[in-house]
Amino acid sequence: MRWLAALTTIALWGCGEELVEPGRMRLVSGHEPDPWAVSPAPDHAVVFKESGSGEPTELASGPAPLADFSLGQSGAGHYSVTGLDAAEVPRVRARSLKIDPAGFAGGTLPLFVARAGELARPPGELASEVGASPLAASLAARHLLLVRGGAAGLALDGYDLAAWRPIEPTPLLECGAPSCEPRSLAVALGSLALAVGDGWGFWFDPIVGDSSPIAPPDGLASWADVAGGATVTAPDGSTWIIGGTRAEAPSAEVLAIAADGTLSRLVLSSPRQGATAIWVDGRGLVVVGGGDASAAGAELLADGAKTFTPLPQPPDQTRGAALVVLSSARLLRVGGRQGGAPAPSVELALGCAASCSPEAAGDDVDLAQASAFPLGSARALVIGSNDAGETRVFRWEDGQAVAVELREPRSNAAAVLLPSGHVGIAGGTLPGGQSARSIELYLE
Repeated sequence: MRWLAALTTIALWGCGEELVEPGRMRLVSGHEPDPWAVSPAPDHAVVFKESGSGEPTELASGPAPLADFSLGQSGAGHYSVTGLDAAEVPRVRARSLKIDPAGFAGGTLPLFVARAGELARPPGELASEVGASPLAASLAARHLLLVRGGAAGLALDGYDLAAWRPIEPTPLLECGAPSCEPRSLAVALGSLALAVGDGWGFWFDPIVGDSSPIAPPDGLASWADVAGGATVTAPDGSTWIIGGTRAEAPSAEVLAIAADGTLSRLVLSSPRQGATAIWVDGRGLVVVGGGDASAAGAELLADGAKTFTPLPQPPDQTRGAALVVLSSARLLRVGGRQGGAPAPSVELALGCAASCSPEAAGDDVDLAQASAFPLGSARALVIGSNDAGETRVFRWEDGQAVAVELREPRSNAAAVLLPSGHVGIAGGTLPGGQSARSIELYLE
């Protein structure tokens, strides 16, 4: 099923019909054993719907296992299922994309269900060999998009989180350069993607099939100055590719992508290498670490500003770490390396005015390259690679890093937050050298 076909199929179910009989959601498992039967097993289940305000409303409850449930007739929202044991401990979880039940009268939608707090593989496998270190993004509030370099262009693969099945890959997209190895990936306007390589930039829309090479914005001498940088997106859709976060060469260059897709160039206050960055509501884009001994340990692009401002943090040469927002005034830095050794986990005070010092925060996380995904209440899932390239997963809570087992051990996989609320792990290579074709999902 191709990208466009996947989008059309789900959108048209029930179109033009009166909402006489509500649609239903049918729970499906993937590659793992039946999650309702694994010990400790849940003995009852609750179905909630999260409205636009984020407040959950209970729709149904009853004994476990649960096979399906009605979508009802209210407005759009995310549906979730929790299976609890006799002690009210969640053992099974499922969560949907945002769905309007008015479009699914008389129809049935699948919903992937798995053990809570564990990785699990949804139905199907990727159609192609994505291989090591693909670029990953969430697309059109529905898809996992994977991008890698092909023999003569960009190769796309992905997974549909509404139909819960892989998407048929599209033909190679020409990038307009001799080498089409993508280094950075950003999404604008919901479904328009920008791939950046060494010396080239390339817009493409995998749903429509359009593509076009583009020139760097004014002031950015070459795409190579940001290629390899990590991507950070604000809630309003504004996005940045930050050259100073890449591992291999220092850079002060930042590509800014406005919510309407307009490109511009910004500059860090100091060149950085292996820095980490995050958006903090109420403050803006924060970049931490990766500097030299004379650079501030962190800097801020305030919401709406065009200039980065150094923060009063001591020099921080940590590379490859990840950040977690604890509050609008505090960040957790985990993972990464300092002088080749695991960097300590620390809390950073963003509201500090002078002579700020990081505070020890608990367990070190032994990852050379780390990403972190919030789980709420100062908890996070930390994913990355160790010095051997092996992908590792840790659940961070109360200063402790607890290992979470992958279903298929793999190296150099990509990690991404998906619109269903799952954290996804995709790509990479298996111990025997084969390309990993399953994806793994985590939901608390």
